[in-house]
Amino acid sequence: MIKKICEYTEPAVSYILSIKDEGIKNLEAEEVAAVVNKNLFFLNLAFLLEHKRSIKKFILREKLSRAYFALEEEQDISILELSERLGFNGVWEFEHEFNKYFCVAPGRYLEIKKGKKDLNTADQEPNKSVIKLFRN
Repeated sequence: MIKKICEYTEPAVSYILSIKDEGIKNLEAEEVAAVVNKNLFFLNLAFLLEHKRSIKKFILREKLSRAYFALEEEQDISILELSERLGFNGVWEFEHEFNKYFCVAPGRYLEIKKGKKDLNTADQEPNKSVIKLFRN
């Protein structure tokens, strides 16, 4: 049964991961289901069983993963530019979701990365176990 679930979700996962930033900006679960020719209800159920999250949350996780890598790799990217590029409904939503997944605000992450702030307390550092999930 698990093999069948993986076979059911694999085309959708491949499609989501293959989309460039411009395309993921407005990507919806309905589009994914239509492209891979699957019933949205059953595809979402399969995602919940295999990935422990809905298609919508899977897409959000992919956007946040891309945001993390953009912050890592691009030197002078602004939080506003990144939130617009990935299709968030504003900086507040982007910061909220990023903070929820990585346990650090994107602006604070940039400060840590650039070494601008002294890190005296452990709670100021990003949750490295969460970040490792996105690197794999």
